[in-house]
Amino acid sequence: MKQLKKDLQAISNILKQLTKKTETIAKSLGKPKKTKPAKKAKAKAVPKVKAKVTRKAKPKTRAKVQTKVVKKTQKVSASGTVLTLVRRSRKGIGVATLREKSGLDGRKINDIVHRLKREGKIKAIGRGIYVKA
Repeated sequence: MKQLKKDLQAISNILKQLTKKTETIAKSLGKPKKTKPAKKAKAKAVPKVKAKVTRKAKPKTRAKVQTKVVKKTQKVSASGTVLTLVRRSRKGIGVATLREKSGLDGRKINDIVHRLKREGKIKAIGRGIYVKA
C-alpha cells in the first residue's frame, strides 16, 4: 500500500511538471514574433512591391482532441413524408402505395393529398395517382 502511494505521488509530480511545460509552450506559441518591415525603394521609376513576410512553421505540439458530432434528427411531418414519396416516384404513386410506405391510415392520406393538391405541390394524373407538380 505504501509503495502504491509513493508511485501515485511520483506520477502526480510528473504530471505537474508536464503541465508547466505545456503552459510555457502554449504561451510562446500564442505570442507572434514581430518582424521588421522591408525598406521602401526611393527611385520613382521602380514600382512599389510589397515585401513578403516569411515565418517559421509552428511546431505541432498540441494534442488532438476528438469531438463527437451529434446530429439531431428532426421529426418529419406526415405531409413531408407523403410529399417525399410522391416526389420520388417517376410515374406517379397511388393511395394504396402511399398507405403501405408511409404507415398512415387512409383518411390521413386523403387529407394530406388534398392539402398538397390545394397548395400546388402535387397534381393528380389519374384517379388516385399523384405526381409532383
